[in-house]
Amino acid sequence: MARGKKGRSSNKTKKKKGSSNGNGRRSGNTTNGGGSASASAQGGRGGGVGPRIPSNVLQGKSPNFKEFDKAKALQENYPTVYSRYKKATNRFIQYMMGKCPEEIRGARTVDALCTAADWMEGQKHILPRSVLQDLKLAIRIRSRVAKSMYGGGDSGHKHFNLVLTYCWTVLNRLPKEEAAPAIAAAEVAQTAEEGEREEQENRFAALGELGDDEEDEVMEEEEIFPSSPVPRPEHTPEPISLDDLMKADDRIDAILFLDSLDELMGCVSQQYKAIIANYNSNRRQGVPPSALVEMFLEASVATNMIIQKVQQLEMDLQLQHEHLTTPYRLLATLVLPDITRHVMEVLREHASKHCDERAASCFLGDSMECYFRNLSDDLNRKDVIVQEFCTKQGVNEAGTAELQKVFEGLHHVVSLEVPIGAEISMNSGIASLYRRVSGLSSHSWLPKCHFIGGDRSIDHTIRLLQTFGDVVRNTPQDRQIVAKRGFFGPSPWRSGRSRKIHNDLDELLMSDILPAWVVMCRKGILGTSKLPRENEICPLLVQLRAYVENPGKPIDWSTSFAVHALLTAILETDGIFDSIINISKEVFDNYFEQVKHAAKIAQREKDTHTSRASAHNMIAISFLENLGLDVFGQRAIWNPLCGGTI
Repeated sequence: MARGKKGRSSNKTKKKKGSSNGNGRRSGNTTNGGGSASASAQGGRGGGVGPRIPSNVLQGKSPNFKEFDKAKALQENYPTVYSRYKKATNRFIQYMMGKCPEEIRGARTVDALCTAADWMEGQKHILPRSVLQDLKLAIRIRSRVAKSMYGGGDSGHKHFNLVLTYCWTVLNRLPKEEAAPAIAAAEVAQTAEEGEREEQENRFAALGELGDDEEDEVMEEEEIFPSSPVPRPEHTPEPISLDDLMKADDRIDAILFLDSLDELMGCVSQQYKAIIANYNSNRRQGVPPSALVEMFLEASVATNMIIQKVQQLEMDLQLQHEHLTTPYRLLATLVLPDITRHVMEVLREHASKHCDERAASCFLGDSMECYFRNLSDDLNRKDVIVQEFCTKQGVNEAGTAELQKVFEGLHHVVSLEVPIGAEISMNSGIASLYRRVSGLSSHSWLPKCHFIGGDRSIDHTIRLLQTFGDVVRNTPQDRQIVAKRGFFGPSPWRSGRSRKIHNDLDELLMSDILPAWVVMCRKGILGTSKLPRENEICPLLVQLRAYVENPGKPIDWSTSFAVHALLTAILETDGIFDSIINISKEVFDNYFEQVKHAAKIAQREKDTHTSRASAHNMIAISFLENLGLDVFGQRAIWNPLCGGTI
C-alpha cells in the first residue's frame, strides 16, 4: 500500500487505484464493511488500511470554547410519550390502591383494580379529573400496542387491558371533582406561564408528545373508550401482581419504543420532503437556489432535536428494563417469541438451574449480535457464547447441542433479514424459498413501521454500522480506510436513482460517508476540540465521535437513529443531492470570506487591538472553518443533514 508524503494530500498517492466519488475528487478513503460475505471477499474483515492521514489537517490553533458554554440549554428535560404513559399508568394504579381499603380490594393484583372501581361506584366516590386523564392515556397507548402486528402481549397483559377498559366505564360515570375558582385560575395562569417558557426554550417541543386530537384521529374512540357498561372481566386462575406486570412490560414497551422511533423518523422525512418541494417551486419562479439555506437550517435543527429525543427515549427504556441494553436484545424480545419459548423448553428439560424467559431472550439477542458483527471480528463471541450460557445455567450435553442448533439457525435468520454486500446474491436461492414458504422477504421485522422498516429498515443500518466498527477498530489512528469499491452497490454512487435506504444507499454510506467521518473524528475538529453546547446543537456529530472512539461496542439505538436520519434526509432529497452539496459549500465558503474581510477591516480600528473578547471571538469563529475542509469529503460534510448542522 503506497503511503502519502507527510503534509501532502494522500489522495495524490492513490490516483491510479482511487475512484471518483461523484463530486470531482479522487478518493482513497473508502471502506468495505461487510459481514461474512466481505470476509470471504477480502480475506479478513472486509476493510483495508489506506494512506496516512496528513498530520497537519487543521488550520490554526484550537481555541478555548468553554466560554461559549455558559448559555442555558434550549431544553433540558422535555417529556416523551413513553415516559408520560409509564408515569400515568403508575399514578392511576397508586390512586386506586391508595383510595380503596386493603380489606376491600385485597392484594395489589390486576383484578383488585376492578374491585376498587366497583367500591368507588358504591361509595359515589368523587373522582379527580386527572385520574381519568391518566387512565385514558394508559388505555390509549396499550390499545395502540395491542393493534400492532405483534399483538398486545401475553394473556396477562391482555387481561390488564380489559380491566383498564372496565375501570374506565365505571369511573367515567362517577361525579368529578371540581377545583375551587381561585385555585383553578391560579393553575391556568401557572400553566400558561410554563407553556410560554417551554415554547421559548424549545420551539420544537411539539415533537415531544402526541396531542389527544392527533391520537383520536387514529383510534376509534368508541372502541377503546366505551360509553356504555362492559362486562366485568373474569378473575384469572392465578392472581397477577400489578408490580410484576409493570416490570414485565418489556415486549409492549419495545413495540411502543419502535413505534415512537418510526413516528419521529417520519418527522425527519417530512422536513426534507418540504425542501425538495420548495426547491422545485423556487426553480419555476426563478428564485436563487441559496434561498433554501434557511430551510436547510430549520430541518437540521429539528432533526438534531429529534436525535436528542431518541437519546432520552433510549435512556427511559433502559431505566425501565435494564436487560434491554442493545438493539439486538430488544429485537429478540420483539421478533423471536417462538424461538424464546423453544429455548425455555430446552432449559426446563436439560438445565439444572432456574432460568427465566428474560435471560433466554437476552441469550438470543446476544447470539443475534454475533451475526450482525463481522465473523472475523475478534470481539465476536460466536465460538463461546453457547457454551458460556449453558455453563451458567447448568445445561447438560444434550441441551447444549440443541441450543447450538438454535444459535446456528439464527445465522440464517439474520442473513435473510439484513443481507449486505455479496450475501444478497449468495443467498438469493434461500431467500426465494423463504419467500415462497413464509410469504416474507428480507427486512420484514418491522413491516408496519413505514420509516424504519421495510425499504427503510433501521436494522439494516444497525448491521452496517456494527460491521464497519470492526474496520475502524483495526485501522491505525493515522491511516485512512480503503475498500473495494462497488461491493455494496453500483460504483461510483450517483444521486437521482435511489428508491430505498437499504442497498441503494449502502455504497454511499460505507464507501464515502463513514470513512470520511472517521478522519474527521480522529484528526479533524471533532477529534481535537469540544465545541460549545455540542450535545444540543449537533448531537449527530457527537454520536458519530462516540462511535469512532468506541467502535467495538454494540451499536446503540441513538447512533443508529442518527445515521438513519441522515440516510432518510439523503433519500428524500436524492433528486437534488448534488445541488444541495454545492449550495451548502458555497454558502459556507462565502460566510468565511466575509469573516476574513471583516477581520481585515477590524484591524484598522483601534479598539479591536485592545479588546481581548473581540480577538478571542474572531479566533474561535475562524477556527470553525476547519469543519468544511475538503479532506473530509464533500458528501460526508455537505449532505442535507450535516450541511445544515454545520
